[in-house]
Parts: sequence; structure tokens; C-alpha cells
Amino acid sequence: MIRCFVCLFSIIILFAACEETKIIDVKARIRFINASHNSGDVNLFVDYQKIYATDVQYLNYSKFREYITAKRKIEIKNAAGQLLVDTAITLAENKAYSLILYDSANQVRYRQIQEEFIPTGGSSCKIRFLHLSNDALSVNVTQDLDTTIHFRNYKNGDWSDYTIFPSGQHYFNVNGSNVNYIQGMTDLKAGSFYTMYLKGNTNSFNADSLGIFVIENNGNYD
Repeated sequence: MIRCFVCLFSIIILFAACEETKIIDVKARIRFINASHNSGDVNLFVDYQKIYATDVQYLNYSKFREYITAKRKIEIKNAAGQLLVDTAITLAENKAYSLILYDSANQVRYRQIQEEFIPTGGSSCKIRFLHLSNDALSVNVTQDLDTTIHFRNYKNGDWSDYTIFPSGQHYFNVNGSNVNYIQGMTDLKAGSFYTMYLKGNTNSFNADSLGIFVIENNGNYD
């Protein structure tokens, strides 16, 4: 009887130890942005697995998806299956990443940017600027009638950290040696984060015309 009690007690201790050492998955988040007109519709492959049921069209983007932290094989392919990007990234614990495909002098390029959603508080928001235009040269960006340059001398592939801006309705001016562009009015919400990128070609009036594309995020990885 005593032997059975000892066995039962040992089993209980072993079970409790297993519960305490249970492995908890540590995760990171990824989203994808298609800013490459030359690539057309594309899809992201993580560890050779196709991610989206429908290919991501030009000027479209995904929501954040969770992945267990590790080094991941990353491929981006167009709708015909042609490999555009073949790389690997290491996902860190509790970090978020934007994977961006864009054009540079008619060559397809790729950027991985780590997100930092640190709230500002009050009535302000945060904006990050990326220069992803295919042929625009170096540009400066100002806001409304203010001549203060918020993003100075940005070239293709450059990006900024998140910068505090006032919420409300505002427009942006993009100027450079071959660019003079005024973005339409944008309603910036307090507490939100915005990825604002310059896209397209300076001499086009089609879908790939020069412009600014704005992605809103509330910091909860929506």
C-alpha cells in the first residue's frame, strides 16, 4: 500500500514538473507591401509555403501574420511563378516586420523594415516616409504651407523612422530635381501610425504614375 502511494506521488510530481517546463511558442509578425508596378501581382512564400490565397496586387498590402521566431526562408514570386526575391530573415521575439517589394530604375528591389509602434499620446500621430518611386531622384517632403523639411534628401530605397505629426487634415509636398508633387488631403488620426511612400514614375499618367500611397496602422498590427 505504501509502495503504491509513493508511485502515485512520484507521478504527480513528474506531471507538475512537465507543466512548469512546458514550452511556450515565441512569435513575431510580418506583413507584405507590394509597391512594385513592374512585378504585377505577387505572392510571399515563407519556408516554401505560399502565404496568400490570392496574389497581392500593386499598391496592396497584407495584415500582419504571426510566425514562431526563427530564421525563415523568404521568397517572393510573381503570378507566373518567377522568383523575384530569394533571401532569409531572422524573426526576433515580439518584433514586427514589413517586407516591401518596389522598383528602382526598372529593377525589382526588396526591403525588410522592423516596425516600432511606440505610442505618442495626446492628439498626435506618427508617420514614416519611404522613397519607392522607380525614377524620381532625391526628394524633400514638407507638409501643408509650412516650408520645414520633414524628410530631407531621400533617395530610392531610403526610409525614415516614425516621426511625430499633428493629427487632422493635412497634405504633403514632394520636391526634387525632377519632382514637384502635391499629395491630396489626408485625414491623420490621433494615435495612429502611417507608412507613407512615394511610388510610380515621374512621366506616367497611368496606374504607375507618381504619387504618395498611405497605409494606416493603429499599432495593434491590424
